[in-house]
Amino acid sequence: PPRATATPPRPVLSLIETVPAEAQLGASTLTATHVAWLRLIGAAARSIDIEQFYVTARRRGRMRDVLEALKAAVKRRVKVRLVVDAKFARLYPEALEELGAGGVDVRILDVAKATGGVQHAKFMLVDAAHAYVGSANFDWRSLEHIHELGVEVHDGHVAAALGAIFEHDYRLAAGLPPLVSSSPEPLDVAVGAHRVRLVASPKQLLPDPRRWELPPMLDAIAKAKTRVWLQTLSHSTADQFDAIDSALREAASRGVKVRLMVSNWIKTRERNDALAELAAVAGIEVTVVTVPTHSAGFIPFARVIHAKYIVVDDAWSWLGSSNLAH
Repeated sequence: PPRATATPPRPVLSLIETVPAEAQLGASTLTATHVAWLRLIGAAARSIDIEQFYVTARRRGRMRDVLEALKAAVKRRVKVRLVVDAKFARLYPEALEELGAGGVDVRILDVAKATGGVQHAKFMLVDAAHAYVGSANFDWRSLEHIHELGVEVHDGHVAAALGAIFEHDYRLAAGLPPLVSSSPEPLDVAVGAHRVRLVASPKQLLPDPRRWELPPMLDAIAKAKTRVWLQTLSHSTADQFDAIDSALREAASRGVKVRLMVSNWIKTRERNDALAELAAVAGIEVTVVTVPTHSAGFIPFARVIHAKYIVVDDAWSWLGSSNLAH
């Protein structure tokens, strides 16, 4: 009989992507976001912790499959917890009510009370060991009509750091004081052949303030030797984002090639002015990307690039859910 073929080992760190339907964007070799989410949910044995901006789905499609998978996980006695933003929970209550009725522990986090902002993180933690972090919302459009990028990580240290953030927000959403860790995880850990650091924002809401994401971003750009590539939804110089704008300008003045890619979706005067001023700097190239309309017609809040990442010298990268704009 033929010999059985061994299953290839699972990468400890891999990129996950949504490519908008009918659009020539992204890398076709990457695992699709909905495939990664369904795989993680389906493999869960004990727990699934999810933090998302909001949840919305249609009767059919990829996001519907994700919701059904979460309810199925509850039925096989997996503990499923979900934290979402308060403002958008009021806009999109239906899917939250459905998940709650299906046994998912749903909590609403009102970040506006603390910072004036929103709960914008997008991550999933399975069995306190396997994680997804990225740009994709729990929105059917994020799985079909928006360019998204995330990373799947299988590492206990990264999972523990992410779990601490989830527990902090989960308790905050219930009006409880956050747990204080007496032994914080190391900032940088080896994940396969890579050095990985979990970072987040805002600083004042982190269980470990050392994990604030802005300082390592600025440090990496300041150390750039040849190039800085950055993709985000939009660009702003408001508040702390002025520091990123200044860092890009300083890098260009040293001869570093800076390329910025943004969506054409947000067109406020302040952001257009900031982009125009940055594009006028020698050594900085700004590209505004338009995703063609789908053949089915106009789709609101879709057909945009939504990935958020920075690449420096092919040696350092950041990927997450922050738009890098106010």
